Amino acid sequence: MSNDTNETRFITVALIVVGVLVLLPMFAMGLGMMGTGPMMG
Repeated sequence: MSNDTNETRFITVALIVVGVLVLLPMFAMGLGMMGTGPMMG
């Protein structure tokens, strides 16, 4: 029971970390394009 809970918690944390690593650069690029677009134009 305890091992199953720890495994589920580890998988959840791993998925969150992967999601953050994938979404953060995309979000930063989106903000960069929106921020520099009008200024450069």
